[in-house]
Amino acid sequence: MRRIVSIAASTALTVPLVTLTATPAQALTCDGAHVGVYATVRSVGPVYTPTDGGSTSIKLELKNERVSDWSHALITQGYLSGASMRVWVERSSNNSTWTACSKTTGYRSLEANNINYYMRACMDYLYNSTRYGFCTSSYFDKD
Repeated sequence: MRRIVSIAASTALTVPLVTLTATPAQALTCDGAHVGVYATVRSVGPVYTPTDGGSTSIKLELKNERVSDWSHALITQGYLSGASMRVWVERSSNNSTWTACSKTTGYRSLEANNINYYMRACMDYLYNSTRYGFCTSSYFDKD
């Protein structure tokens, strides 16, 4: 069984991960353009311990493109293709009700515009027919 042993730089959500659906007031456009220069604005780094006694450090980052004000999620360490890892970004106007871009299988998510919104990066993986996941803390882009 895999479990979260330690968390760095942020709190994590425990399983199963639940994402709220969009309301018309929070309609979200997601894009896969990935252009520009990105800065890491939030990260979380849990360590998973599989049953064989080893461990895998995974680092998930929320990346913010400073010019266009779009954000995406990126697994920068420990991507495990066999674990069916998925990443996505979520956006909120109030830091409590979240709207998500589609979950992308892989290490990089689609992007969403972040100006005047809270953003967070999320990921999950499949283990023993159950999805486990977590998100970074939120970041508010006010410029």
